[in-house]
Order: sequence, then C-alpha cells, then structure tokens
Amino acid sequence: MIDRINIAELRNPDLVGEEVPIAGFIDANRAAGKRLRFMDVRDHTGAVQTVHKIEAGEEMDEKDGAASLELGALLSELTPESVVAIRGIVTA
Repeated sequence: MIDRINIAELRNPDLVGEEVPIAGFIDANRAAGKRLRFMDVRDHTGAVQTVHKIEAGEEMDEKDGAASLELGALLSELTPESVVAIRGIVTA
C-alpha cells in the first residue's frame, strides 16, 4: 500500500509548506502553455488541484532537461480516471 494522506486532510493549515503524498483519480488535466500543467485529483474524501511546473531546459543540464520534457509529455497523456500518486508541497 502506498504511503499517502487523504485529500480532505490537506485542509489542515499545519500542512501548508509541508511535502505530502496523495493518491487518487484524475478528474481533469489541462495545460497552461508548455511549462505549466493543472490536474484535478480526487479520492474518496475530496478533490484538489495540483500544479506541475515543467522546468526550462536552460536551468538544467541537458540530461535533466530532457527528462523534464519527457515528464511533461507523460503528464499530457493522463486521461480522466487515470490513477496517480503525487508528492508535492501544500500551498494555501
């Protein structure tokens, strides 16, 4: 079993700034340009919007830049009801 917290627990103000794992189903997946992606993820307790920033290649070496672009392509292929596990920083 994956170590995660329920999405409803993200409402806890003590978690702001903390890195947490969540898991659930994709509700919506949309791009905002080439370097920013929004995914709505839900589990049995609620839903949350996640933001994925695809780093610019100039800020990384070539190998890492290529891996980042591959991640962007992978994220764009996720469809509604895809199952994901995500680790990220909680913001208000």
